[in-house]
Amino acid sequence: MAVELGLKRRVLERFVTSATSPIYAVRSSVPDEVWGAFASYFSRNPRDFRENIWSAITGTLEAESEQREISKEQLEQIIANPSVQLDSLLTSGLTRAQEFFRKWYGKYGHKSIANVVPVRMVATNVSQLFARELAYQPLAFFIEQSTRFVKFDTQRMYFDEDVMQSRHADSYKEAITRLTQTYDKVTELMLEHNKRELPFDKWLELQSESVRESPERLQRAKYNREMRGKTLDATRYLLPQATLTNIAFIIDARSLESAIARWKGHPLREMVQAAEMIEKHAGEVVPSLLRYTEKNEFYSQLSHAREGSGLEMAAQEIGKLEDPRSPTGARKGVEIISYDPDTLNKLLASFFLSNSNSRSFKEAYEHASSLPYERKIDLLRELSQRRGRFDEFLSLRAEFETTPIVFAIQTDLGAVRDWRRHQIWARNEPLPGLARGYFVPQDIERVGGKALEEYKSAMDRTAELWEEIARDFPYQAAYVVPMAAAHEIVFSGRGLDQLQYLLETRSTPQGNPSYRQDAFNVAEAFVRKFPWMLGYSSYPEGKPFEEVYAQAPLKNLLRLKLQETALHE
Repeated sequence: MAVELGLKRRVLERFVTSATSPIYAVRSSVPDEVWGAFASYFSRNPRDFRENIWSAITGTLEAESEQREISKEQLEQIIANPSVQLDSLLTSGLTRAQEFFRKWYGKYGHKSIANVVPVRMVATNVSQLFARELAYQPLAFFIEQSTRFVKFDTQRMYFDEDVMQSRHADSYKEAITRLTQTYDKVTELMLEHNKRELPFDKWLELQSESVRESPERLQRAKYNREMRGKTLDATRYLLPQATLTNIAFIIDARSLESAIARWKGHPLREMVQAAEMIEKHAGEVVPSLLRYTEKNEFYSQLSHAREGSGLEMAAQEIGKLEDPRSPTGARKGVEIISYDPDTLNKLLASFFLSNSNSRSFKEAYEHASSLPYERKIDLLRELSQRRGRFDEFLSLRAEFETTPIVFAIQTDLGAVRDWRRHQIWARNEPLPGLARGYFVPQDIERVGGKALEEYKSAMDRTAELWEEIARDFPYQAAYVVPMAAAHEIVFSGRGLDQLQYLLETRSTPQGNPSYRQDAFNVAEAFVRKFPWMLGYSSYPEGKPFEEVYAQAPLKNLLRLKLQETALHE
């Protein structure tokens, strides 16, 4: 059917932002599977995505004998009727998409097709351990309940079926009850203290003119939010991993297919059940993509190493690393595990290479190495001199990522919850536990009295109960572990550009005080190895790091926010 170009353009622009521009966006009216199939045609057919959309609408995707006709009046209706169900117009396109997937994805395992199909999911009433597993999916991007803005419902906790059917059921319940009741009590005590320490009138004097001129109702609402946030930043340490949360996440179909197969063999029953629900409901959205979701026996065995599922030698060696539970007194720290002392020369060489058409990396490296140290610092200053507030990275082509680093942060489990969200890094951490002791947040330590007494009592008793449960349920025992537990996370696989971004992000005054301190600790550890990051020829010993940074000759490579922790609403 011949169609005038104006009509075709107007119809197409219900599905894409432009019928003519060489670069355009695809609107939400195109179903995900249709998007994935037609985008994947590019690997085997030069047709524009828009032509495939048009063919789906007009029925010309199929063989000539199977074409269905669409009238001009029907096309006009697509444009004129805002309520028309656009996705229904692509029914034949969806059928064609699924045939494409079955042929190329199913028969030939062409997994790159699934990479371009996003799956949007919501998980409600899942534990912190589910959130932990999701964070280790590098291509899963998610938003979950904040411990600062949400006071968690202590009546809604996850009770593991395996533990609850064992002799440890009472211990599990006692640990959860003790922590949650203390969370409620200490939250109330700390909120009262914080409001006494900074009453509304005094708080108002510190606000901006726009806040001071706003209605009192809005002022008090802002004040209450900030006092509540400050309080919950401290009392979140009491929340166990059994605390239920809600998460919205988006993940590509390929990664989701793999995650389902691995989670079906997970040692936690919650993860197995979650995998089954995800398979069922995601399968309704992308039915032709989730094909290889049976339990993966290889990953299942690796995830059960402590339970001796055929990995006896590994289980023996892991057992040798188990320490008896230590008393409280956990300390924050940073350990640099691996780095290249020659990083400065290599990152300069990488920059020279990416802007040269006649030199090899070896030649660029030899040239960078021959430069005087002062010249190298001047080069760094010049390269970063125009870096603005919103210029998050130093590299255009990962020049500052030339040499990967590996480091570990020792901190509390609550801070690790935030640190593990930096999914571009390869990350690793031990099972949550209380063998290393626990942290007491500064605010609770400072307030002292009943709040501190209740806090320590709950932690000490929970540590005893955790140790008891962990003897028989090393994985499930993690549910009773509070966010105060001393923990560690290891970062690897990236370089200094991602490091500086990581540290700037986690040092903002509005951040949680715990991970802010971690960020400063990491920064100091690396500046000691690479003093040129701040323009020094050697690290200025005998000075606190805040002073070292404040007096640094170069501050546009490593940007930290050293202001005092601010109230945040």
